[in-house]
Amino acid sequence: MELKSIRVFVQTAKYLNFSRVAETLFLSQSSVSKYISSLEDEIGQKLLVRDTKSVKLTDYGMRFLPYAERMLHEEDRALQFIHQKCTHEREQTLMLGINAELQISPPNLLLFHVIRSIKEFREGEPDCEVQLRFCPADEIQRGLQDGSLDLALVDINTNRVGEKIYPHTEFVELDYSPNYL
Repeated sequence: MELKSIRVFVQTAKYLNFSRVAETLFLSQSSVSKYISSLEDEIGQKLLVRDTKSVKLTDYGMRFLPYAERMLHEEDRALQFIHQKCTHEREQTLMLGINAELQISPPNLLLFHVIRSIKEFREGEPDCEVQLRFCPADEIQRGLQDGSLDLALVDINTNRVGEKIYPHTEFVELDYSPNYL
């Protein structure tokens, strides 16, 4: 799931108006519609009922909304954590654990997104080094607990690492070391 699609959905649920969402997110109305359609196709459910005059959440859309809001909240927390971690002079290395057993298809798609995200992060935080550690779920759990890992990328459907479990979804979550919360 693309966080941009999630963000567009949450804003659409808030305003129930594609024009307002487009204006708020600096998108065209057709882009808003494409993001929503893409998300609906990906999850296999209609989230909105729309016609030329109105937009309404479907029952599924209403049930999905709290999960979408939590995903965006977790993204905000991760960004705040990373910024805080790398603005402390004593902490210039961010350790990211990646579950070696992640089931993402195609496999290089995960690496592409991770590398792109690290590149963007390094542009904003050039003094912070990012180190990746590919390891099994149990090592990620230990690393988050003992502080040897700062963040972890885990598939929450197959590995119950961390406490944040979102049932009936298929996405990857960042988890945090308790030492930095």
